[in-house]
Amino acid sequence: METLNSSDSRSGIVHSARRVFRFRWKMAGLAVALVAVNAGISALMVEWRMPDVVTFDMKGTIDRFMDSVFP
Repeated sequence: METLNSSDSRSGIVHSARRVFRFRWKMAGLAVALVAVNAGISALMVEWRMPDVVTFDMKGTIDRFMDSVFP
């Protein structure tokens, strides 16, 4: 039967800590990616649904109407 010494148990702890550290970085990266995708979709939706600005020349319309009614 094989006995464990302190270096064997330490390497297992370090390996486990590194795995947790990598897992947290992957989760953080995934969260950042999801936020970026959601921000992009939101920006596209706002741009798509934004109404167009329309100008109306009231004076020109009234002038043309008066010219057609009173020649």
